[in-house]
Amino acid sequence: SETYYLKEDRHLAWLGTNYEVSNKFGGRLLEFRGHWLSPRSKTTAWRYVDKRSRDPAEALFTMRHAGLAVLTYAYRVYSPNGKLQFSIRKSWWGGRCRYLFFNCKPEWHIYRGWIGGEVAYYGIGEDEAEADSPQFFFYPSKEESRDEWIAFMDHRRRLEDNEDVYEVTIREGEDAALIMTAATIIDRWADVMRSRRR
Repeated sequence: SETYYLKEDRHLAWLGTNYEVSNKFGGRLLEFRGHWLSPRSKTTAWRYVDKRSRDPAEALFTMRHAGLAVLTYAYRVYSPNGKLQFSIRKSWWGGRCRYLFFNCKPEWHIYRGWIGGEVAYYGIGEDEAEADSPQFFFYPSKEESRDEWIAFMDHRRRLEDNEDVYEVTIREGEDAALIMTAATIIDRWADVMRSRRR
């Protein structure tokens, strides 16, 4: 398994939130750069080709809201040439509910192509109240979510400027860039949930 660190950058967050992914040695690997004033929270993921450079050079994909941000937590992930690759969506009710449809753990599905297609990954929260300190396990599918996880997202700390830092452990052979993309989306969802309680 490989351990990565995801840090949120909320500087001028009203223009667009950014994220940076580094390895355990501090080497920069990915940067998720938000587009300014984008109504669908459009973000481009960039890869650092030269680890000595301060600027990433290769665009991997672009993600954005699949609908109105106030109504749904669904995103689409496009390749640099505009082809749809993945869709990421939070389920309405959640999973592993304690009482029918109540006290459910938040769950996310990552589909290949359109929502409802083949499931690439399934993520579920450790607890019902995940907005304060998100901890999520990822599996190949919901049916396999009782087996060993293939990735684990763990909230490590929140800085004074409300920027979050995560440790993400991913098994060898899995799509690390895609899982890190889902981690940024889950953090945005958690930020919205916390702001609604204020």
